[in-house]
Amino acid sequence: MNGDGFEDLIAGAPFNDAGGFDAGRAYIYFGGQIINTVADVILTGATVSDNFGYSVSKAGDVNGDGYGDVIVGAHLNDAGASNAGRAYIYFGGANMNNAADVTLTGLAADNSFGFSVSTAGDFNGDGFSDVIVGAYLNNAGAAGAGELTFFLGGSNMNNVADVTLTGAAAGDNFGYSVSYAGDVNGDGFQRRHCRSNDE
Repeated sequence: MNGDGFEDLIAGAPFNDAGGFDAGRAYIYFGGQIINTVADVILTGATVSDNFGYSVSKAGDVNGDGYGDVIVGAHLNDAGASNAGRAYIYFGGANMNNAADVTLTGLAADNSFGFSVSTAGDFNGDGFSDVIVGAYLNNAGAAGAGELTFFLGGSNMNNVADVTLTGAAAGDNFGYSVSYAGDVNGDGFQRRHCRSNDE
């Protein structure tokens, strides 16, 4: 994330109270030949009970600046509606800070958008990494069917969903967990894996 040639680590603490009761936190530790136990960057949830850091992941290089980025979910954030959820992308850099660079917001109450987050690799082959965000309690397909939202990276990445996938049946909890799957069929494009709670 800081371009020093060493891999780095992010860890979530969703019930941390530094930003308010259960606002949550995430900690980034830079790798190196000598590794210590002191966090190099601390990210803090915005409001009480956000559970920021319940899900964390590398985001790849979403803005193409040569530095790795991270994504952090806050699935109980109320900005979009009560417990609609949010996810935040932080750009890496030689002097990385703790201010979110892209904020993704759930659109409906109790969606739990951001319950799961992951890089999607470069899904459309444009040279920028992309991200996926799960909202396992979304009701668009049916009650609790769940939903997964896909955001394309870019030099000026925005917070508008590019692809949305919806659970097939009530109670599926589609998007309960999500992950980068690589290029599973060898066509040069990345894949994503989406899991329902009952799988």
